[in-house]
Amino acid sequence: MRKSLFAFVLIASGVLFAFVPPKDRNIGRWKAKYGNDMRGIVEFKADGTFETSFENSDFKVGGIYITRDDVLYIADTSCKENYWGKYRQIFFSDDSVLNNVLEDSCSGRRASADKAVLIRMN
Repeated sequence: MRKSLFAFVLIASGVLFAFVPPKDRNIGRWKAKYGNDMRGIVEFKADGTFETSFENSDFKVGGIYITRDDVLYIADTSCKENYWGKYRQIFFSDDSVLNNVLEDSCSGRRASADKAVLIRMN
């Protein structure tokens, strides 16, 4: 009886945790060295929005993002909000990531986001 109860609890726990969505590793503030050698800050928020700023400039870009596995999908004000780019993310740790373009025909965003290296800020 105890073995059956233990097995039931173990299986039930496994089923419950299987449906917990993974934490979005992007959430937070990041120092960025963009692919076009500019520098700035990117902040990914838990509500699926982000804002990007550029060093020595008042220019900011905001938009929405989605992550699935190791792919980042972004749409922003520089390229129209329903115009998505798709980037593979290579996490070296939870505090550093490289973005490589998979698809993005928006040349301005692509120039910044492709090969961008992000380092998490504390």
